Amino acid sequence: MSLTFKQSTNTKMSLKKLLRISFVLSLLLVSTVGAYAFMNPHPARSLLIDYYDFEKIDNLYFRSDASAVKVATLQKILDQARQRNHEFWGKMESDPVVIYCESKEDFRKFGSYGTPPALVHLSIKPVVVISSNGVDKDILSHEFVHAEL
Repeated sequence: MSLTFKQSTNTKMSLKKLLRISFVLSLLLVSTVGAYAFMNPHPARSLLIDYYDFEKIDNLYFRSDASAVKVATLQKILDQARQRNHEFWGKMESDPVVIYCESKEDFRKFGSYGTPPALVHLSIKPVVVISSNGVDKDILSHEFVHAEL
């Protein structure tokens, strides 16, 4: 009987210990993700693009004040870049989100503090962020290769 009581106590102790370890690991995971989002806000913002004031056509996001002509031109150039990669590499497996930032402020918010014309965030899913200087078939084809890798 005494042996059974000790087993029961050990089980309770091990369950408490398991709960503590789970809590600490969960807290560590949440704080790590939070620290990453704080230190690297660009990818986090890009993943949350649906919550910003952007319009969406397929995988292309743009501000509502972007002209219809610019959006149509951008869509055409994106298709040309995809086609170019398809002809050279074959079918693309990734389907990256594309964020067009017409203003420098938007590009600093979603892309980079630096001055590249375009870049790719590869955190959870590939996100291509384009500045107004990055609307170019060569540049976008290059970024789609990064997204594919």
